[in-house]
Amino acid sequence: MDKPFNHLIICLTFVMPVAALSGCSGPNDSPEQDAVMSISSCTARGDDGQEMSVSEFGMFVTDTAGNLYPDNIRVLNRSGKWTFAEISLSDGDKGIYAYYPYNPSFSGGKMGLDARSQTDYLYSERTMVSGNAPSASITLYHLLSKVTFRMPAAVTAVRVADYSYSASYSLLTGSLEIKPEKGTISSGTGSLLLYPGDSPAMHVALVAGGHPYDFVMPAAAFRSGKEYVYTLKTAGNGVEIEDITITGWQPGGNYEGTITEKEQERQ
Repeated sequence: MDKPFNHLIICLTFVMPVAALSGCSGPNDSPEQDAVMSISSCTARGDDGQEMSVSEFGMFVTDTAGNLYPDNIRVLNRSGKWTFAEISLSDGDKGIYAYYPYNPSFSGGKMGLDARSQTDYLYSERTMVSGNAPSASITLYHLLSKVTFRMPAAVTAVRVADYSYSASYSLLTGSLEIKPEKGTISSGTGSLLLYPGDSPAMHVALVAGGHPYDFVMPAAAFRSGKEYVYTLKTAGNGVEIEDITITGWQPGGNYEGTITEKEQERQ
């Protein structure tokens, strides 16, 4: 699956002091024996370009061979310091898979998704840490696709019925499984967050300038981290599509040096 844009969670790397097993270092001691993982403070920028603090996220950990530990670890920012259950690196390198927002019910390296909540789910690729490099620098990416509707009057509500709203995303494999449960998803803005991938035609109801409209949005192939802007015009008592543009969720020109587009397909 495509992973084009990070969410601008930039973790500045620093190395925490390594605790010694004894008061003095012997000739056979090495940093790998006592190292523990650390994370620096993180910031995020929203769609409006304003910085905002990130107070918590979740992560899963694998060992050197890629085997998953069972813990779903909560990472919290306390007084400017990131705190989480200690992760020792004395027994080998570790792979870190981070996600947002933290959910204690997630397990097995998978995120349970519900499009009815219109949550901006974020995920990371694997970040490796080791005894020689114990500090993790983590980048999070948009998992969903953003679909925006524009009309001459402001769109203040959007609703889609009969949508497959439940899904599961594997952080380790990058696979998205959409489940058969269907229901209504809605937003109090002119945008909806939808699952990436092939989407059938959908009946869309919206409110613009205080007036209700509806139309059929044709089948489309959505990609993670992309924004699809549908420009609509009135036609009789309804609306029709005038133009469709596809952009990065957050245009790179607004955040020089902080956004990286990733065109590689993730299978």
